[in-house]
Amino acid sequence: MSIVKNELSVALLFQNIEDVKLFSQYFRQHGIIPFFYEDLKSFWTGIEDTRPDLAFIDVRNMSEGELVLKEHPMIAHHLVPLIFYTTEKASPLLISTFDLPHFGVVQKGTFLKEQFESTLKRFLDHFNLKKTADHHLNEIRAKDEQIEELLKARQMHDQKIGYRQYMSVLTRETDALKNKVDFFKAVEVYFERIPEIDEFAYLELSFNAQKLISPLSSSTKFRMIPNLWLGNQSQNGIELFAQNMASQIVAEAMGGDLISLVIKGQNQNPDKLIFIKTRVEAFFNEFDWTLFEEYLNGVYAHYLLRGLKERSNDKRTMNTFEALQVFDQALYTGASNVTDSELVMLDLNSLFEVIKKRKSTRFYFEKFYDDFINRLETQTRIDFHLVEISLKHWVFMVKANRFEDFYKDLRDYSQKFQYWKYFEDSEQFLTLDIKPKIKQLPMSSFALIQSLEEVEMTAEERLLKERLAKQKTHELIWGRENIREI
Repeated sequence: MSIVKNELSVALLFQNIEDVKLFSQYFRQHGIIPFFYEDLKSFWTGIEDTRPDLAFIDVRNMSEGELVLKEHPMIAHHLVPLIFYTTEKASPLLISTFDLPHFGVVQKGTFLKEQFESTLKRFLDHFNLKKTADHHLNEIRAKDEQIEELLKARQMHDQKIGYRQYMSVLTRETDALKNKVDFFKAVEVYFERIPEIDEFAYLELSFNAQKLISPLSSSTKFRMIPNLWLGNQSQNGIELFAQNMASQIVAEAMGGDLISLVIKGQNQNPDKLIFIKTRVEAFFNEFDWTLFEEYLNGVYAHYLLRGLKERSNDKRTMNTFEALQVFDQALYTGASNVTDSELVMLDLNSLFEVIKKRKSTRFYFEKFYDDFINRLETQTRIDFHLVEISLKHWVFMVKANRFEDFYKDLRDYSQKFQYWKYFEDSEQFLTLDIKPKIKQLPMSSFALIQSLEEVEMTAEERLLKERLAKQKTHELIWGRENIREI
């Protein structure tokens, strides 16, 4: 590579204007037009504004007042190549150039032009080599940048392929997801297994369609969102105004960029809203969220269909008289399909006491019943028959070989069931301690009748019976004297 000489900038620092004219002529013969400084002060500030490729300096200008050439930052850091000029009389001043790297000294006298040409050639050779090296270095840097861009593109491509394959891995758990109690429980367990998901929120319409509510969850990733009153009923699913309100509130609560998924059922508008937060940028940008949303909608459709089938084909319930007849068959005929069964009674009195105390608050009885029974069957995966001996007391008949498992499952399920959701002002009931009781019953019509008598006993009768028993115990210990308030 050869230099285009008219692009070379040369600064002259000379005292004598005749010397300036002479050397300017020499430079012009090489196609170089130099610019001229007549003192060190102007040179000092001038090269800061425009750094020259070469400085040709008269040694008589090496210092001026407090200014010393070698102390200039560009000179001290060897950023400006130097050639010096001297006369025979000024040659002692060359001592000040000894600690400065330079390309040579031109001394006024014989062979002046030849000295200039030789020194300039030395500089130009160096300058051309440096330009060539810089050019190659820039080419290498450009290629490095191209390689880096290609690597980034390859990495992004691999990430896209990887996350597409990841989607196929995640969808392999379909069967496991469809065996949970309900859709939310399936989502809760599913998201716990996805490490890229840091946090998620879940909103659905309340039964009166006037607010959006969050279920209760023990998941460390779940963000509970306070109930959102909509002002108007959101008919036919979560309407657009309710979706916008939810998006704004959840974004303020969770912060950052969120992925929102809409879960649709039989309504025109979504039934559920799911919001996901992730700190993994590639997962946020490259994962196929549309396909993931469609997948979750398919899982939700499974739960809707399962509920419809269970309601349409429900042969699990027996009225009290049917149950008594079945138990008599076991007692008098020894029917094998009954004798190998066991009974357990669920006492929901604590729930109905709350309902009575909060009589001004609506309770969604039918929805509660359907959800409780359907989800119980899903969770236990054990066949049972239900005997509703009273509003507050339900009896389950289960095969003896599965009774212990069912007993434990019913106990845990009834304790953890979210009863609060079925009250109209559900948030007021979040802290209520509703603890149903369960107990095993003998497999006989007499035992069931006796249980009926016990549960039909009024609160006053039960209290009176307890007081009489307490009084009798007191008489046995202390006698009938001095019996006061029991």
